[in-house]
Amino acid sequence: MSDTDKLTAILDVLSGTAFESVDEMLGVYGGLGAPVDEIRNDLCAMVRERTIMWLLRRTTARNFNERTRIMTKRMAELLRIGDQQNGAFQSVVNQLVDLEARITDAENVEKNGTSDTPEASIRDLLKGQGWRCAACGIPLKSHVRRRMPRFAEELEPISEMQLDHVEPFYIAANQTRMEVLCKECNIVKSDRLGVQEDGFVFCANHLRPKNRASTIRRMAFWTTYKTRSCEHDECAATSKDGILLVGRKNLGVAWAYGNLSVWCDNHAPIRDSWYCHSFPDL
Repeated sequence: MSDTDKLTAILDVLSGTAFESVDEMLGVYGGLGAPVDEIRNDLCAMVRERTIMWLLRRTTARNFNERTRIMTKRMAELLRIGDQQNGAFQSVVNQLVDLEARITDAENVEKNGTSDTPEASIRDLLKGQGWRCAACGIPLKSHVRRRMPRFAEELEPISEMQLDHVEPFYIAANQTRMEVLCKECNIVKSDRLGVQEDGFVFCANHLRPKNRASTIRRMAFWTTYKTRSCEHDECAATSKDGILLVGRKNLGVAWAYGNLSVWCDNHAPIRDSWYCHSFPDL
């Protein structure tokens, strides 16, 4: 793309001109040095979620056979499928019926937390996570705290642990993979399926004055949540090994989702990186 073409494309973005395709728009974004693969994955997650929401709807059917009959009819009409005995069609129906059943269960059962889960199960989860938050790496037990001069007492802080339903409870009830997060990560993640449900973060809107500081902290959280490891080429550290820190990829670009990198303490820039839950007002 020539310099003139690049500048024309940016003018089209600024003026709100419609692009012919998403790929054309992504080409402009990538031409600025932005991470095209990352935003492509985020967009795919959004479209995947919208597709699932298009297929599902609330139902009062409690009986498995009734739910299957209703779903079979709905999918046959929606997909214009004549052969309802097709194996792939049956698989689609069965998975959707199972998902609707779990959604119904979530309305009638209590959500499991750390106090409802066997101690041995929590211990096994924690051990597999290095006794740390699965996302940000903050210690959840005092015996794994490491020296870290940027924190008070030159030690990693410690946080309260909470059980997280990887798939939100309202969609999967208690039939989902569990992990242990720190209280701060669990509050930010809440019952979201992913960053695609956190609007201002997803759009990288760092300019909105209202709650700007908390929005940037959520940008840092989602970057850490998705990465969970140091991005230095020669480092294998993950959230199991220590607290992860967030900084900018390109110092000439704002603190915004898409321009953030995750590092361990050994590779993080000292003056331009922070723990995701202790960001200053930038």
